[in-house]
Amino acid sequence: MNLVQPGGAAVIYFDPATDTGLAFSSVVGERELSFQLVDKDGKEWLQDDQTGTL
Repeated sequence: MNLVQPGGAAVIYFDPATDTGLAFSSVVGERELSFQLVDKDGKEWLQDDQTGTL
């Protein structure tokens, strides 16, 4: 999930295997990135839309 909050943009990922929520900044070098959840090799990864980086 992409989230914009007063402190800046963030990505929140919930890992159902561990019941853990992880938060990541989605601003890099003053540029806001957006992400998609992708399946690769049987695992779920966050991939940024701008560069395709996992």
